[in-house]
Amino acid sequence: MDPMSSHLVCRLVPVVLVLGCLVPATAVAQGATYLTTRDACNGDPVTRCIAINDQSPSLSNSSSPSDYAFAVVNPLPIPIQVLGFELWTSSNTGSLETVPSRIYEDATGPGATVPTMPAATPIATGSISVNGYNTWWSTSVYPAPILQPNQAFWVGFFPGSRISPPINLNGSTFVAPVYRRQSNINNNAWLTFAANGFPAVRVRCTGFSAPVPMLTNLDLPRIGQQFRLSMGTTHPFSPAFVVWAFNSSNWVGLPTPWNLAGMGAPDCFIHTSTDFSMFLLTDALGQATQTVVLPPSPGLVGFTFYNQGALFSPLNALGFVMTNMGRGVIGQ
Repeated sequence: MDPMSSHLVCRLVPVVLVLGCLVPATAVAQGATYLTTRDACNGDPVTRCIAINDQSPSLSNSSSPSDYAFAVVNPLPIPIQVLGFELWTSSNTGSLETVPSRIYEDATGPGATVPTMPAATPIATGSISVNGYNTWWSTSVYPAPILQPNQAFWVGFFPGSRISPPINLNGSTFVAPVYRRQSNINNNAWLTFAANGFPAVRVRCTGFSAPVPMLTNLDLPRIGQQFRLSMGTTHPFSPAFVVWAFNSSNWVGLPTPWNLAGMGAPDCFIHTSTDFSMFLLTDALGQATQTVVLPPSPGLVGFTFYNQGALFSPLNALGFVMTNMGRGVIGQ
């Protein structure tokens, strides 16, 4: 573990506080951020339940400073929980760009079976990171919305001019017009962008035997202030763990995401290293919250850390399901 990682552990973990770790003398100007990403699991299989225009995709590589939405219909005879989606796209800058991702109900309400236009506000949000080459880029969204059989909904993202809309020039499947909106046009209302565009979209989903456990932050990580993490299942007074990690690329030398199928939890993934874990107990509602107070040390500003939760579940042989991953940057 590097000195900064050791320093952070010494200040987050009361047991280690007595070690009196040194505080770095310099700070980096940085705003506090916390993003949730990657899939969680609830014990049900995860599949690409919907694929639209995903064969031989060809991209136009253009964009405008807009918020985009693409129509989808649940084709299955059962409800689904949407964990996230994938878009065939690339960044226009050639660099890694991270922008908001969203799931919308149809504007006519959750009972819609024919897409008309997206609702004004999303029912689930996340972020998508896209680099400068054409491929499938993935986002996870939270909370995982439950969508009924034949329900129409919309997946979208807000790329500005930095990322191309995933319009497949070789596409053939038409679901509904592509919509976009801009804050300075028509009061930010949705307008038709492509009357017969063919977006390249894949949707990842799971069953609904239990809610998908969600790791969320209740605060932003700022020096000298309280920082709270929350996660939950439907199992009250049950064991849970939250991990504090310093990388999201490997776990005990194995590349992440690491599938726990071999340990009895298929489609559950470890997303981070395990530099330190803390035991929690869910409350009567099946929720667990951890609170830490970050020290008022300017040397922590700009430091990146990761979290993931594990919660008891009888739905797999391992006995635990995994939350999504959180990535925090400590700010002032």
